[in-house]
Amino acid sequence: MTNQALIGVKMSFYHHTDTEIAEILAGRVKQYRLENSQRSLTQKEMGERTGLSRDTIQRLEKSGRVSVLALIAVLRELGLLDNLEILVPEKPPVSPIAVARQQEKMKSKRQRARKKTARVMNNGQ
Repeated sequence: MTNQALIGVKMSFYHHTDTEIAEILAGRVKQYRLENSQRSLTQKEMGERTGLSRDTIQRLEKSGRVSVLALIAVLRELGLLDNLEILVPEKPPVSPIAVARQQEKMKSKRQRARKKTARVMNNGQ
């Protein structure tokens, strides 16, 4: 299947290695750079706009092996920064009521063992 055929198809990364995932994402970044809605940017132009070197842009697009800060700078320039919210969404806050219920469950599951001396004394009486 070509990249064009994959547009709109949700992909699972779980069957890929970390290196393969980095390379897939690298290819996507390159595709966005080249298919910019206004005009495609060269790697040098992208570097100038992001404050990164051309070598860093090249490495990002080839292997994906760059710092998170470099990736953020490129995503910002490509207008894709909002996608980070999907990548690592904020955890919803836990309500105090849910915390209290969880604590009650834990209390009801825990039972203290009886002291041996107390049983011996009760049996002896």
